[in-house]
Amino acid sequence: PVSIWMLAIMQLCIAIATVAVGFVIYTHFFAKTKTNFGYVDIKTVVDTGQLKFTAKIANQQATDADRAAAYDYAASFGRDLSKTLDAVQQQCECVLMTKAAMIVGGDSATDYTPQVLKALNLEGLDITSLQSQIVGEFAKSATPSASAPQAMGVPGVPGMSQPNGPA
Repeated sequence: PVSIWMLAIMQLCIAIATVAVGFVIYTHFFAKTKTNFGYVDIKTVVDTGQLKFTAKIANQQATDADRAAAYDYAASFGRDLSKTLDAVQQQCECVLMTKAAMIVGGDSATDYTPQVLKALNLEGLDITSLQSQIVGEFAKSATPSASAPQAMGVPGVPGMSQPNGPA
């Protein structure tokens, strides 16, 4: 005679064996075992976004509305970047890393920086042109007139000649 406990133990062993065999079959035939890697040059993306913002703010012909739009852009940039990275990762079904984190095997990983730049409307911006534009705008605004210190109520420094006369 077989006891009830022995029957319960046999059923438990059969259930565990069935689950184990099912898991092995699933992982061997159906589960995706290869992990794909991709990377994004976050420094380039963030630097380009900062240049775009700075160019909008530095433009002397910008209106208050233009500047407000630039600040809104800056405020939403991080959120938009995060959403874009999530979307790219879902699309590529890969592990995304920063380019700086790629130490070995970078040749086998895919660069998703162009897709991120395109999604954030930063694709095709001429970085050198933006930098020159910003420097030019700041140079225009930083050129003081000869009487700027006096016009702003700044007293002269004793012993130093003043633009409009002796010390």
